[in-house]
Amino acid sequence: MKKENPLYWFYNIPKDDLKDIVNSIDSFLFSSNLRFDITTLVLISEDNLFEIIKSRKLKFFEFDYTKLGENIFSFNLIKKIRGSKKKRKSRFLLFKHNIPNIYLIMTHVDFTKFRDDILSFLNKFYPKITRTFLNTSFIKNLLFNLEDNLKDVNLRITRISSRTRIVSEQAQKRIESDFKWTDISHKEEFRKVEDSDGWIKTLNFIFISSPSSEHKLLSKYRDTYCQISRDGYFRCNQQYSEFFKLIIEKIISKNIDDYKLFNNRQRIEKDNFITKPIAIKYNVDIFKQKDQIKKLIDVLDKIPLSTLSVYHSNPHLHCVLVDFRDGSSYDIWILSNNKITIIPQMRCSFAALEQLCNNIFMGIKEGIIEAI
Repeated sequence: MKKENPLYWFYNIPKDDLKDIVNSIDSFLFSSNLRFDITTLVLISEDNLFEIIKSRKLKFFEFDYTKLGENIFSFNLIKKIRGSKKKRKSRFLLFKHNIPNIYLIMTHVDFTKFRDDILSFLNKFYPKITRTFLNTSFIKNLLFNLEDNLKDVNLRITRISSRTRIVSEQAQKRIESDFKWTDISHKEEFRKVEDSDGWIKTLNFIFISSPSSEHKLLSKYRDTYCQISRDGYFRCNQQYSEFFKLIIEKIISKNIDDYKLFNNRQRIEKDNFITKPIAIKYNVDIFKQKDQIKKLIDVLDKIPLSTLSVYHSNPHLHCVLVDFRDGSSYDIWILSNNKITIIPQMRCSFAALEQLCNNIFMGIKEGIIEAI
C-alpha cells in the first residue's frame, strides 16, 4: 500500500486514542478522490481481546497485526477460500475502548469481505467475543433521534432487508424474507414493518432537505449514505465523527446495558445458588393463543447446537434448553399470556443468553427484556 494512499495513513500511522482514529477517518473520507465506506462494529469481551485472538490458530485464516498505539491494533487478515488455492485479504483496526469490555472494529472493506471474512473470523471466538443485536425498536429510536439532531434534514430509506413470520400452518418455513430498493421516509417504513409484525435486518438511508427548510440540503449531506444492521454494525461514507456521536456511541451504550442485564445470571455457590431470572414481556396477550406456545417450542428446538427438553406445555410451558457451545442452560416458563420467563442455571454466559433472546425475538415477537 503506497504512502499517498489515504488508507495507508489509516492502517499504518501510529494513533493516540479514539479521537485520533475518528479524526483520521473524517480526514481521508473528506480529502480522498477514492470512495470508501467505513464500517464500525461494537464488540463485547470480558477478556483481553488482543490476547484471545493471538492465542488461537484457525484453519482457514491467517493474520498479522501492528500496534499503532495504546490499545490500537491494525490487522491484516487473510482468508483461505475453501476448496480453492485462492486467498482474500482484509484490513481492520481493533480498538479497546476506555469503557470496560467494549471493543471497536473499524474497516473500509466491502460488505462481502466484512461479512464473509471479518465477521466469520470473529465468530470463531464465540463466546469470548460477543456482539449485541439491535432490535427494530432500538433502530427506530436511533433514526428518529438522528433526524431530530440534524436540523433541516429528513431521512429517506433507500434499501431495506426485513423479515416477517409466516403464519400459515401448512408452511414449511417460519420466516419470510423481504429485500427491496425503495424511496420512503423512515417513519412510514417503520409503520409498515410494525404493522406486519416484522423486524429489520439491514436498512440503508440518505438525507434530503425537510419540507419546512428554507435552505437547500447542506453539501455535506448531499452524497452521504448510511447503513445500519441488526447485527450491530453501522456503515457510512461521510461525516463519520458526527455519526459516531449520534449513532455509534448509542450502540455502545446499548451494548453496555445489555451486558449489565445478561451478565452474571448463573446460579453460584457464594449467592446460595439463588436464581436471577429475566423476562421477555409483550404489550399483548400473545400466548392466549395456545398455538403460540407450540411455535415457541419449535423456535427453541431449532436453535443450532442446542438441545431442548419439554416437561409440559399445557396449560403452561416448562422446558429446559442447553447450549452445547458453552454449556449454558436455562429453565424457560410461560405462566402468563404476555411473558416468557428465563431462569439461568449453574452455567450461563452473556453471549448465550443474548443469542437466546435474539432467537425468540425473531421467531415469536420482539418484546421488552427485564430483570425480575
